[in-house]
Amino acid sequence: MQSALVPLRSLGQNYLNRRYTILFYALVFTLVASPVTAAFGLNGDLIESFLAATLLVAVMPVSRGKIRTLLLAVLMALWLARPVTAWLGQPTLSQVTLAAWTLIGLLAAVLRCALLWVVQGLMRNIYLLR
Repeated sequence: MQSALVPLRSLGQNYLNRRYTILFYALVFTLVASPVTAAFGLNGDLIESFLAATLLVAVMPVSRGKIRTLLLAVLMALWLARPVTAWLGQPTLSQVTLAAWTLIGLLAAVLRCALLWVVQGLMRNIYLLR
């Protein structure tokens, strides 16, 4: 059993080391795949699900804990709510879930920038104290 977990752990470690590179190329793929699906007249649900998965992976914290589990549960529920509400013929609820995904993405970007700003400020203060 332990030998079966070794490749999974190494895959997870490789992902964590290259997390933002993988997310960048996933978004580039989405930019390329979106016009292709439109050109072939295909439904955009697959692209939308891929974007939701990308946002889910981008927002998830690396450390384990209760907050991570709660965040994962909420994001998975929102991920599933969009296609379910569209399938049930509830366009208003479908738009609400899309708005929730948009707010999650914007909040994640704002929090990341704020955290980066705080860390840079702390580093400047440490440098000035030397």
